[in-house]
Amino acid sequence: MMSERKRKGEERKEKFLDKNTIGYYRNKPVIRAFGRYMYIDDKGRSKPIPPSELKKWKEKQKEESG
Repeated sequence: MMSERKRKGEERKEKFLDKNTIGYYRNKPVIRAFGRYMYIDDKGRSKPIPPSELKKWKEKQKEESG
């Protein structure tokens, strides 16, 4: 019973990430949350992109998009 619920949660998380991912930082999905750019680590926790890296990351995203 528990594993079925976990699977449903995983599915929901994947749909959320598919819809809200705006890019990748160190091969991890990035979402916009709480007025800042957050990446989702391997454990599923959201962490902010460090300010020192943010400018480089934004420039890289611009290059990739056009």
